[in-house]
Formats: sequence, C-alpha cells, structure tokens
Amino acid sequence: MHTKELNYVNMILMGTLFVALGIFVLNTSTLILSALTYIFGLVFIVNAASKIFNLIFKKQKSREQGISFVNAIINLAAGIVILCFPNMPISLFAIGFIFYSIALGLTHGINFLIMNSNKVKGRWSALISFIFYMSFVVFLSFSPYLHINVIMNVIATYFILYGSMYYKDFIVELTPLGKKDDIKRHIRISLPVIFQAVLPKFVLDGINQFLTPSDQKQIDAKSDFSQYKIDEKADVEIYIHTSNKGFGKMGHVDICVGDEFLTYGNYDNKSVRFFEMIGDGVLISAYKEDYIPFVIKDSEKTLICYGLKLQEAQKEQVIEQFHKLKRDIYAWTPPAFTGKEDPYVARLSNACEGTGFYKFKRGKFKTYFVLSTNCVLLADNLIGRAGLDVLKINGIITPGAYYEYLEHEFASKNEMVIYKKIYN
Repeated sequence: MHTKELNYVNMILMGTLFVALGIFVLNTSTLILSALTYIFGLVFIVNAASKIFNLIFKKQKSREQGISFVNAIINLAAGIVILCFPNMPISLFAIGFIFYSIALGLTHGINFLIMNSNKVKGRWSALISFIFYMSFVVFLSFSPYLHINVIMNVIATYFILYGSMYYKDFIVELTPLGKKDDIKRHIRISLPVIFQAVLPKFVLDGINQFLTPSDQKQIDAKSDFSQYKIDEKADVEIYIHTSNKGFGKMGHVDICVGDEFLTYGNYDNKSVRFFEMIGDGVLISAYKEDYIPFVIKDSEKTLICYGLKLQEAQKEQVIEQFHKLKRDIYAWTPPAFTGKEDPYVARLSNACEGTGFYKFKRGKFKTYFVLSTNCVLLADNLIGRAGLDVLKINGIITPGAYYEYLEHEFASKNEMVIYKKIYN
C-alpha cells in the first residue's frame, strides 16, 4: 500500500477534465439528465431481458428461478416506469439535493446554537450559513423539477472549483521548496461531505487487504507498515483512526507531540445527547506507548499516522496553541472501572496509567458536535497556523477530509509531511 508520487501530467489532465465537465454541464444540464434517465431505463430493461434469457435457456434450482424471475419483473417494471415518466428520476434527483442542502443547513444551525450558548466568536457566520442554506432549500422546494437547472449549475460550479484545485496543486509543486510556505492553503475544495464520511471505511478495507490482522500478533506501539519521504524524526504526528464499528466508520483524528497523545470527543456518556452527536467536550492526554496498543485492542481500530516536520517558527506557533488550549481546561474524573462493559474512558483510565481527563471551562470546544467542534477541528486548531490549513468552504471538516489532504501532502514534494505509518 505505497503512496504514489504526484504526477504532473495527471494533475493537469484531472484539473482540465473537471473544469471541462463543469463547463459542459453548465451549458447542457437538463439534456445530460434526460439522456442519463433514458440510459438507466434501458439498462434496467436489458438487465431484465438477460435474467429472463437465463431462466429459459439455463438450468437453475427452483429457488434460484423464483429469485431471478422476481428480479426480472422488478427490473422490467423499473425500466418501463423510467422510460414512460422520464421527469420522475430528475425530480427525485432534485429532491435528494434538497435534502442534502437541508442537512448542511441544519448542521450550521445546530452549530450556531452551540456556539451562541458558549459565547464563541464566529457564531454569526454559522447563523448566516444556516439562513443561506435554508433560503436556498425554500427556493428549490416550490418546484424541484423547474429548478433543476439551478441545481445542475451548482454542481457544475463545484466541478470547476474542484478542477481548479488540481491547477493550484500543480503550481505549488513547481514552486521552489523554500517559497512554498508563502502559499497559504486557506480554502481547499475536496470531496462532498457525504463521500468524506465513508472515506475512512474504504481506506480501512484497502489496509485490511494489504495488512492481514493476526490474532497471534503482538499489539504494541510499533508500526506494521512505514514509508518515509525523509528519514527524520517528526515534530508532530497526526493519527487517523478507522474502524468497522458504529461512528468509527467515519474516522477519528488524534494529535501527538513528543510522547503526549491528545484526543478529543464526547467521552462523557452522561452528557451525550442528540443521537450521540452532541455532548460535553472531553480532552484526553495519554502516553503514546500505552495509548496506541490500547486503542487497537480495545476498539479494534487501525491507525494511520502522518509525521510532520516543522520549522522553528511553526513549532513556536503549535506550542503557543497548546498553551492556549490548556488554559481553558479543568480536570475531570471519569467513571471508576468495574469491568470490560464500562464506558470507554473508564477502560482507558484503567489500562493506561497516568492518562489525564479534562473538560473545557469556556470556548468552542466546551461542547462537542460531531460535524463541527469535533476531533478534526481540535487538531486543525493546534497545527493549522503552522501551514496545514484544511479550512472547508462549507465549514464542515471530517476525518475523511483530513486523510485526503494528508495523503496528498505526503505524495507531494512538500517537506512538511515526511512519513506515513500504519498500526494495525
């Protein structure tokens, strides 16, 4: 599972492809959807014909024949409906886009309520984003089909912006290393949130094919795979967690400075609410040698580590952010350990001696929200000013977005991300 170096030709081709696709969609949006609708209808009918052919000319068990017959009827009916009512799939596509916009708007609305209750700066921008998204939803909801051109224009604009990022990356790659720090990455267009959310799960599947876990393997703080761009010790490490369990499929981010691990989340079960998406923000400080083996064994996680090499000025900024963060915390005592069915923090406290647990007196991290004030925002808050800015244009940063960015930086000639390790 080696990370490929960035290919200049591919960067230009991919950028041109997305920009051209965006321009094409801008001019032929309804025509494209109509063509796709008829194609999908024909695909369903061809698939139904194929199943009927197999039923007639191939021997199958009676149970398999029944399943194939039902599938053939469903495919045939779907194909006929699509071809007879071609506007219906387009309307459904528009309605799906509306629901996606509602989800983004509600995310910003919830974020505003949390930030307002904690008197956090920047809360009004969250309110403006909420009003913008919900106004857009109201505008589209009156007649989704009539406004399909507006939706396709938004998608086309996204393609153009996404393609422009390839051009920007190409320019950065050609920039001499000594001048790259002058190019700030304040905004990065990446995959839509809905795709970022499942990205860590796909990464985990790829890792499991490359590194097969063994029950006999000793679990420790040594990596199972490592790849170095520069064979030096990192100043900061970022760990992307992946798992097959629950919210673990969306990933998690930790940051490690020296031997101190910092992890942030809604670890207080008594404060958790709104489908475990909101709760008191809990900061955990643990020793690397103890924490990594515990996480892998207890939560059945795979950790992807990226090592960052910082300049002196960048180190000072990170240290300053650490001090600011720790001025707003106070010690919190997790539940006592009684058995393996205890909450995560109780098991961690029992397994890793010297682990510190804290809550926030004030500030944006006082309340955890899975789509805004989350583990990724904490990591970005600590090291973003050092040149690792992954500020999303929609204000939502996910572990998938961070993984995508770090993987790109490791493949580039940028000397900030110097190695990649996997703990499995």
